[in-house]
Amino acid sequence: MAASASAQAAPSARGTVVSATQVEKLDKKQVAERLKAAGLDPAQATHGVRAYRVVYTTIDPYGRPTTASQLVALPDNGKRNLRVVSWLHGTTVYRGDVASMNPAATDRAAALLFASTGQAVSAPDIAADRFTGIYDASAEAFREPYDKQVEELFDGDHKPQEIAQALPPTWAKLFTEEFLQKVREPTGSSSSCSPRSTPPATGSRPCRCTSSTARATPTSPSTTRCTASGS
Repeated sequence: MAASASAQAAPSARGTVVSATQVEKLDKKQVAERLKAAGLDPAQATHGVRAYRVVYTTIDPYGRPTTASQLVALPDNGKRNLRVVSWLHGTTVYRGDVASMNPAATDRAAALLFASTGQAVSAPDIAADRFTGIYDASAEAFREPYDKQVEELFDGDHKPQEIAQALPPTWAKLFTEEFLQKVREPTGSSSSCSPRSTPPATGSRPCRCTSSTARATPTSPSTTRCTASGS
């Protein structure tokens, strides 16, 4: 999840830690209670856990400097040489739901589970920041009036329920027929906003894919949506 450039001044080196803030300090019993509340089996929890929200420098799909965040969870077992688990989840549409921000997130619970078994856990926050070249302008994929709404809906500040309420009940009312035909019969070619291309020209915006449980999807209740990035 890209952090606000105005909130923190990122060092120039890629991979530099900008900040590390402790967000959890739980003993074994507290870990077990959290796991049980999340519907996970606490039987394997053998250690207490400390967890941190870590902000670090990285680059965006075009190679430009930015910052990102993740949850790092460590077992309270006194050991320094730990096996590392990388917990990766589907893209989250609301930035407040990511593991490093939301104590009730299932991804936070998963990190606590692995850490409580004696492993170090890296759980990157992934919030609406995947790029693809499916379309260049929203109107190419979305019908009116949704072509003018999708960018704002998927800005990371809207919750899934808000997005679902703003979208139509069927995918046929959301997407243009031309776009649906491309999805049905993909050619394999990419547009100018490919992840490996240079930044788009002024006035145009790269495409962004996000996964959500919002309505009006052509495949299933949980799928990938593509919108134009506002950054």
